[in-house]
Amino acid sequence: MPRPIRSRSVRGATPDNVAVTAKIVDLEKRRGITNYYVYVTEVTLNNGSSYKIFRRYSQFDALQSDLLARFPIEAGDIDEKDRVLPSLPGTGAC
Repeated sequence: MPRPIRSRSVRGATPDNVAVTAKIVDLEKRRGITNYYVYVTEVTLNNGSSYKIFRRYSQFDALQSDLLARFPIEAGDIDEKDRVLPSLPGTGAC
């Protein structure tokens, strides 16, 4: 059963570190034991500052799986017309 999301902020107050947008801006090839790609994602906060994070496709896939499991209504499990969580494109979509 999904845990409820709890907020510790005062009603109506908005902290200065809330992400308001996240946009994939680049794709970088990394080298290690095996070669792999990371998605460069620019995150903008409500205070106007921004930063970049680097994530592999497998991390987006794990997040997608977690969201679908925690939010069955938004995943469209109960009624497909209620689905608001988008499908994740395949690895060849780049």
